[in-house]
Amino acid sequence: MNKLTRTSLPLLLLLACSASQALAQPQPFELESLKVTAPAPARLQLPIESWQTPQGSKVLFVQRRQLPMFDLQVDFAAGSARDDGAAGLAQLTLGMLDEGTLQRDALQIAEGFDEVGAQFSKSVAYDSATVKLRSLSGAQQRSKAITLLSEVLGQPQFAEDKLQQIQDQLTGLVAQRQHYAIYRARDLLYEHVFANHPYAASNYGTEQTISALTVADIRAFYQRAFSAGNAVITLVGDLSLEEARVIAAQVSAALPTGPALPPLPVAASFEPEIYHLEHPGSQAQLLFAIPGVSVRHPDAPALTLANLILGGPGATSRLFDELRTRRGLTYGATSTLRQHPDNGLWAFSTQVQGKYRDAAMSLLEQLLKDFAEQGPSERAFADAKQQLRGSYLLESVSNRQISGILSTIGFNQLPLDNRQTFLDQVQALTLDQLKVVLKNHLKLDKLVQISVGPSVEQHDLPAFAPANG
Repeated sequence: MNKLTRTSLPLLLLLACSASQALAQPQPFELESLKVTAPAPARLQLPIESWQTPQGSKVLFVQRRQLPMFDLQVDFAAGSARDDGAAGLAQLTLGMLDEGTLQRDALQIAEGFDEVGAQFSKSVAYDSATVKLRSLSGAQQRSKAITLLSEVLGQPQFAEDKLQQIQDQLTGLVAQRQHYAIYRARDLLYEHVFANHPYAASNYGTEQTISALTVADIRAFYQRAFSAGNAVITLVGDLSLEEARVIAAQVSAALPTGPALPPLPVAASFEPEIYHLEHPGSQAQLLFAIPGVSVRHPDAPALTLANLILGGPGATSRLFDELRTRRGLTYGATSTLRQHPDNGLWAFSTQVQGKYRDAAMSLLEQLLKDFAEQGPSERAFADAKQQLRGSYLLESVSNRQISGILSTIGFNQLPLDNRQTFLDQVQALTLDQLKVVLKNHLKLDKLVQISVGPSVEQHDLPAFAPANG
């Protein structure tokens, strides 16, 4: 069985961008009753319990009795930024994690989760490596699922005969990513912005770095980065506090003994730059970026609101209105706050016909300048506040959503009431205060501009519809 395909690793799932949804994995069958969620609360009053295991794992737990199931997530500070020059090491380690234990082979592990109706998945980001388990909460199913998870996390075999298979799959993914303009643009962005920093290396590695990795490298990384002290465990669902403590203790005790890894170095400031990468096709992918903020920055709430107004989801953002609705240049235009524990980027992206590349880049830069100088209208400001509040409440309904919230809180060492405090700060924000934050942060003196597409004769932008009102 091809385990990398089955377990929905981010190695595969991250290919599922807007232009490649066909590569996403099919979802497992779920009873309709398991899709039912409780009504969204008026406030984000999450009754979070938090403690630390004897081995040093931080634990966060929210009890929810609506459904006979629970979600468990373990986040390790073991993302690709911890590869330490061996790009692809974190991906390869997680890829081999469930390829066999001391007692079971890969097929037996997969069948073991299936037998109790449990869902197992894993992913790697720049900062973290994540393992997730969703299981029924009945004593028998719960016990078997947690025992198997503990075995996978604590007794991986890392067999020599499996290494080449996972290396081939990872190098195949690396080659496949080169066919997507957006991934080439993102990789180049991180190379420039985080030069001489661990984030600059490829999140997936290269064919050369992947092929050079050995089982000894993987085992050493596992012992160091998948230790109990380097783990954050979150639990949400139909469990008592005592049951949650037992589960967390079992998982933590199964992990290698060791402390948390030290924080990554703070990235240096970067310089403005303009890049063009040749890429086949008729479209040009545009990606702009300026310095952003970390998840702990005091201006993060205001910038989250500003980002929603400028290029958030839906058809009401300023970038979408200007580039799509009025000018018909693209199918979409977005802005994103890319946040890491100690730094971040504010990125802006769209895709246009190759012949409008230069003109669209100039227009996008002007739109950013205008937004920095003028800010949003009173109406857009009020609407965005309401939209953000609604989305935050709706994103706090399911066990899986709450698990993600707890993971963010625990991994970034945020206060337990962070999400409600964050929302309160947004609601208390005035338009004048937001304009001050924009002038402080939306500065284009560090603007990085990247285009990926064909080199063709450039044209002026077509005529556009005048603004309403």
